[in-house]
Amino acid sequence: MKKIILKCFLSFMFFLPVFSKENTTGSDSLNLNNSSLLSINNVSMWARSDGVLAKGPNYINGVVYPKGTASVIYTDGFLWGGFVHDNRIPSLRAGGSLYVSGLTPGKILSGGIRESIDPSERTIWNIRKDYETADLTETARILFNYTDTTNHPTVEEINKVRKMYKESWKTWPWQKGAPFYDKNNNGIMDQGEKPGLLNADQVVWFVCNDEDAYKCCKFLGSPPFGIELQVTLWAYNRKGGNMEQALQQTVFRRYRFIYKGTEDTPDSARIDSMFVSMWSDCEIGNRLDDYVGCDTLLDLMFGYNSSTIDGEFEKYNLSPPAAGYAFLQGPIVFTGNSRDKALCVSGEKYLYKNLNMSVFNYFAGDFIGTESSIFQSYSVYEYTLQWYNLMNGLGSPLSTPFDRLRVKAQDNALRGTKHEQQVML
Repeated sequence: MKKIILKCFLSFMFFLPVFSKENTTGSDSLNLNNSSLLSINNVSMWARSDGVLAKGPNYINGVVYPKGTASVIYTDGFLWGGFVHDNRIPSLRAGGSLYVSGLTPGKILSGGIRESIDPSERTIWNIRKDYETADLTETARILFNYTDTTNHPTVEEINKVRKMYKESWKTWPWQKGAPFYDKNNNGIMDQGEKPGLLNADQVVWFVCNDEDAYKCCKFLGSPPFGIELQVTLWAYNRKGGNMEQALQQTVFRRYRFIYKGTEDTPDSARIDSMFVSMWSDCEIGNRLDDYVGCDTLLDLMFGYNSSTIDGEFEKYNLSPPAAGYAFLQGPIVFTGNSRDKALCVSGEKYLYKNLNMSVFNYFAGDFIGTESSIFQSYSVYEYTLQWYNLMNGLGSPLSTPFDRLRVKAQDNALRGTKHEQQVML
C-alpha cells in the first residue's frame, strides 16, 4: 500500500518547564530490553524504544556532558502533526513523544497490524565495536545509577552490560530496517557483513509506531496516523585533531518515517502540511538559570547557562557547557528545479531539496505538581490543535504563564542570523 507525505516542514522547540520532577534512584527496575545508553565518547545519552529519548529510567537525567558530571538535557523527543486525508476524522492530527509517549515499540507489519512483542523481548539494540575488550565500568556505573563515586558496579553488573552488547550483535534486526554494511547491495545482511553505519563506534537502533489507538489518543487526543518510526543513534570515540575532538562531544541521530496507514486506510491516502519537530527540555545543570536561542544559518537550536557559574557543574570544578541540536539533513521535497539537489539515504537526488529549519519556538512555565500529573491531562484533542499551532510558530500548548520566542526561520530577514531569548527562568 503506497502512501504519500506532502509538504513536510521542520521546526525546533525548546521546553523549559519548571516541574517538581520525580527523582528516584536505584537499579532494580532497569530493563535493558527497552532502554539503552549511548556512552562511548564524552556524552552519555539515554534512549527508550517507545520514542522517548534523553530520559533515563527512574527519572535519571537523560543527557550528561561531560560524561560523569551534570545534566545538559533532561529529556527530548520528536513530534509531528499534519492533515491526514484517509476518510477519517479529525484530519488534523499530532503524534510522537514528549515526557510520555504516544508510540509503541515494534514495526507495522501491514496497515493497522503491528508486530506482537512479548514483554521479555528486546526492543532496542545497542552495539559497540570494542565491547569484548572495553572497560565497561563507567558505562555500568551510569546504567545502574551509581551516584556515589566511592561505590562501584559489581562484576555481575558489568557482565550484564557486556552481555547486552553481545546479544545486540547476534540479534541485530536488519530485517526490520536496522543499518548494516551491505557490501553487495542486495538488501540482505549476508554472512560476513556486519551491523552499523558510517564507521561509527557505537550504534543504537529501535523502531516504534503509533498504531495503538488508545495510547495515541491518550497522548494528545488524536487518532493514529499509521506511521512507523525508525530511529538510529550513533557516536564516535576518536582521538586526534579538531575534527576528532568535535566528534567526541557529539551524538548523531536519524529519524526515518514510513507512512503505512491504519487498518482502513485507502490507497489514495496522504498527509498534507506535515511538520516534524525536534523538542527538548534543556537543563544545563541547575534548571532555573538557562537561556535558549537559535542560529538559522546553521539550522541550530541551543541552550546555555545564564552565567559562567552553575551550582551543579561547580561540584566538578567546571564551568557550565552549552548544548545544541543541528539539522544536518532535513526531509526532502520535490521542487522540479534542475538546479536543486537533495541528500538522502541512497545518495544525491536531483530536482529535490532538503528542507531547513522553518520555525524555532520556546516557552517556559511554572508548573505546580509533578511532570506525570501535568501530562495526564493531555489526552484531549485541544492539545493536538495547540501543538500544531506551536509547530507553525503560533500559540502555546500549555495554559500556564509562559515566555515564548518565535522565529520564522524561512523569513529572509531572519535567515542567517542568531536569535536569543534573554529571559531568566
